[in-house]
Amino acid sequence: MLRMMKCSLIDQSIVGCVWRRQRGFTLAEMMVVLAIITLIVGVTIPNLRRSAVRAELLGEVKMVRQALSVARIHAVKNSRRVALQLLPDDEQAYQDLEPFAWVDDNANDIFDSGEVVVGRWPIAQQVFMGVDDSSKKVPGELHQFGAASPYPRGVVFLPSGTAIATGSSIGVGEAAVIVSDKYDNRVRLTIQGGAGTVVEEMWDYYEEDWSTSFRFWRY
Repeated sequence: MLRMMKCSLIDQSIVGCVWRRQRGFTLAEMMVVLAIITLIVGVTIPNLRRSAVRAELLGEVKMVRQALSVARIHAVKNSRRVALQLLPDDEQAYQDLEPFAWVDDNANDIFDSGEVVVGRWPIAQQVFMGVDDSSKKVPGELHQFGAASPYPRGVVFLPSGTAIATGSSIGVGEAAVIVSDKYDNRVRLTIQGGAGTVVEEMWDYYEEDWSTSFRFWRY
């Protein structure tokens, strides 16, 4: 009899422990969990949005740099003159652009029928390209293509690797194109005529000048 009572007590203890282990969260515990989740979301979402803004603009900057690099490499590798049109004219900003490069063997700076296309680089929506409209214009205007309005703008790369970046001078001077977004973040790509290299700078709204530091973001 005593043995049976002990077993009964043990069984009750086991059942109680199992019940306590299987019970759900209390209201207080749920509120703590929700508060932690809200805090994490509140911190994470703005950072993700900022990262997306930076990634979109810098991705398009990288694409423009790729266009310049591909055009120059094609000119050197194939000993051909390659023209890269970046803008349809010298307006301050354009959207939905598609810079393209072609082999310009007749050196007329016009894409003629039968000429070989080197590449096309469509720019994403919400991203703009234009001329340098800042108050401190160190680079000159991009090289002008053709002789008829609206005067497309861009760069011409020669077989030597040098560029006609501004005006009609070969291997001298520099010109710039601006890549910006809807938040007015601006990145300037300055093409050097001599080596055909590109310098990247970001507009600093506090100092009102260009900087090689990419930390002046607006959201």
